[in-house]
Formats: sequence, C-alpha cells, structure tokens
Amino acid sequence: MISVILVCAGSGERAKLNKNKLLFTFNGKTVFEHTIEKFINHPQINEIVVAVSKETYVEFCEIVYHNDYKNVI
Repeated sequence: MISVILVCAGSGERAKLNKNKLLFTFNGKTVFEHTIEKFINHPQINEIVVAVSKETYVEFCEIVYHNDYKNVI
C-alpha cells in the first residue's frame, strides 16, 4: 500500500494571497484539484491523506465531495 500525504494547511501569506494558495483557482480548478488528480490517477497510490487547517477544513471537504474523489482521507 502506498499513501500520499498532502500538507494543505498554509495561509497563503508568503504568496501575498488572502487565502490558502491551494484554494487559488488556476485553469478552472483549484491548485488542490490539479495536485490531487495527479495522485488519484496514479495506479500505485492507494490512499491520499490531506492535512488541512481548521479554518479551511470545510472548503477542502467540499472539493473532495464535489469531485467524488475516492480514497481521500
């Protein structure tokens, strides 16, 4: 079993954004969606663990639910 841990708990402060940079939209998807889809489509990856801050927990959960991502914890 191969697991991936995505650390998504940043605030975007150093990037001078007013939100977590992984929630920034780029080409119609968030940076988080672009990132997680690389791992979801990889045949050797069994699960993806996403570490988020309590402030962005709901936003990340909504993205995972909306896209029906499987094996995401």
